Amino acid sequence: MQLGVPVLAFSENFDSLTAPGLPPGWMRQRTGGATNWVTTTNISDTSPNSAFAYEPLNAGSCDLISPSINISSSSAQLVFRNNYNTEAWPDNATSAYDGAVLEISIGGGAFSDVLSAGGAFVSGGYNRTINTAENPFDGRSAWAGVSGGFLTTVVSLPPAAAGQTVQFKWRFGFDNGNAYGSGGWHIDSVSVRDGYSCCSGTASADLSLTGSVSPNPGRSGQPLAYTFTVTSAGPSP
Repeated sequence: MQLGVPVLAFSENFDSLTAPGLPPGWMRQRTGGATNWVTTTNISDTSPNSAFAYEPLNAGSCDLISPSINISSSSAQLVFRNNYNTEAWPDNATSAYDGAVLEISIGGGAFSDVLSAGGAFVSGGYNRTINTAENPFDGRSAWAGVSGGFLTTVVSLPPAAAGQTVQFKWRFGFDNGNAYGSGGWHIDSVSVRDGYSCCSGTASADLSLTGSVSPNPGRSGQPLAYTFTVTSAGPSP
């Protein structure tokens, strides 16, 4: 039984600035034939902007890097809206030429794929594998193909993130040419949920939950009745 509401440790919807700039604290990198991440008004989850990486014709990669975020709990989750249209294999539903991945740095350490670091997708996870030596992400699971609009991606952060600062890196990799479709990758409505706030907000428990079963002891084949009682220890309501 989950009590309380998520604590919002970080949020960014890219709407408080003029495109194509990025918010303060956000960084970008690129290699090969890539162009830089920008904000754009052409597609967004919340108006007017989203972050966008264009899919070029030459092999390389481009990265969008978040500011450092303090994480306090082992239940922290990253949530964002994800819209992609990338070159995929036309005759293989599990392979792609171009695709996108998510990496995490914990405590200022090296970036690694969020799954390799111990995280887990709750929803909206990778759907294909990059399968071309021209792409720097060859062999990696990724988001690729056509999402059909904005999808919600929820990632449970690695347990090692608790008590540390983290950074996220959205990475878009591509090969040469776009013979089988192209477009790019939009990210929007980024937030980090870090634990839960419950009722009075004090360190003590706000609710107590007790249970009983009858008859006790019971006999094999006999129906049992379970009773659960929730008692409020905090202020109303």
